Amino acid sequence: LLLAIHLKSHGHKIVRFVSFGQPRIIKEKDIGMYKEIPLTRIVDYNDPVPDSFPGYSHFGLQVVLFDGIYYSSLKEHVAY
Repeated sequence: LLLAIHLKSHGHKIVRFVSFGQPRIIKEKDIGMYKEIPLTRIVDYNDPVPDSFPGYSHFGLQVVLFDGIYYSSLKEHVAY
């Protein structure tokens, strides 16, 4: 996500950005500045890293991988 923010701030067009197991790194009050980044976050249900760093938030489409072939997706999900 930090790479996407850097590229966007330098005028690069981002069509889709996908992260895997990304921890929360954006303060809730700052999410509005980054919501135009088309972010998809892939999260393993058992992974503690995405819930690390209390006080920070997630945004974008979230795809949660469960055991086996099961998954869930939340469009425009904001997780705190």
